[in-house]
Amino acid sequence: MAMSGLTSLGAAQAGVSSGIESITDLLVVILDLNPIWWSEQLDNGVENGNGPPSQQYGLAPTLDQILIFLNSYLLIHPGNQVVVLGCLHSRSYFLYPPELINMPTDMPSDSRPEAFRIVNHTVQRAIQHILLQTSPDGEPAAGGEEKRETVFVGALSRSLCYIHRMQRESPKGQFVQGRVLVIEAGPDSSSHYMHFINTIFTAQKMNVKIDACVLGEDSILLQQAVDLTGGLYVKVENPGGVVQVLNSVFILDGAERSTMSVPEKIQVDYRAACFCHQKLIEVGYVCSVCLSVFCAFSPMCSTCQSTFKFMTGIKKRKPTDPTSSVPSPSSSSAAVAAVATKKARNGTGPNSNGKA
Repeated sequence: MAMSGLTSLGAAQAGVSSGIESITDLLVVILDLNPIWWSEQLDNGVENGNGPPSQQYGLAPTLDQILIFLNSYLLIHPGNQVVVLGCLHSRSYFLYPPELINMPTDMPSDSRPEAFRIVNHTVQRAIQHILLQTSPDGEPAAGGEEKRETVFVGALSRSLCYIHRMQRESPKGQFVQGRVLVIEAGPDSSSHYMHFINTIFTAQKMNVKIDACVLGEDSILLQQAVDLTGGLYVKVENPGGVVQVLNSVFILDGAERSTMSVPEKIQVDYRAACFCHQKLIEVGYVCSVCLSVFCAFSPMCSTCQSTFKFMTGIKKRKPTDPTSSVPSPSSSSAAVAAVATKKARNGTGPNSNGKA
């Protein structure tokens, strides 16, 4: 894992100069906390007769598996750092380090290391605080279909900003290598497709890999993000095996994956999603101002309100008189006589003797 030998290997493969004395691996984990999707999983479990917990997704057991993964990542190397963000349908929060609540002081005393207890208790307390504050907004009565989708653009942007700040504020001789892991549960939201693509290009320029661990249906947007940044994409089939996937696949940093056996890259669907119906299309109409994609033509862009100038009809040229294109015999003879008269005056006609 991230030991001394692999740390040197990671520095060499990342293109870091030999003046770097230490490397800090920063892992930013983005959790999908959309309460509507998680409540639907509980409702489906009740309707199916309360099957075994390993066959059902629940926020509490899934969070326990994610915390085990975070503890394992911190245990590998003392220089590893983690940042956890929670993402709802319209907003993102820093769970660790916390931004809404102070650091917990009433942590339970057990045999776990203090760093693990701080991370676990802080994340659990922050999630409980956020869900209690946002539970009225999670009702599907008003715009439930839109709120069922989770928008990761804000969380990804904040993750890249945090990584950039840590790299800029790192002491001399220390290199901070950032990585983002997105744990998605709900469906994609193509309403911010262009912002999402711009964020992916920013991560690509910063050499930050984006990994995706999908619990629900496949994500077209995350597949594109993973493929463009060189990350890994894994869809978890068994709800009870989340921790196994995290500890066996995503615990490896980017430089260490070349020496380990990782899942093969999937075939990415690069079709764009239209902004009007959120459907994948192969041929469509693109706004020349904001590059929004639409499946049907519209005289005005619904994203930037730009009005397109187009021709309502092509004016046909007036047909010419067909008799005017054919020269008449009288006009032809007159033209020939004029040419002969001009040659005679210049002394080049057939009856000319060459004298002036």
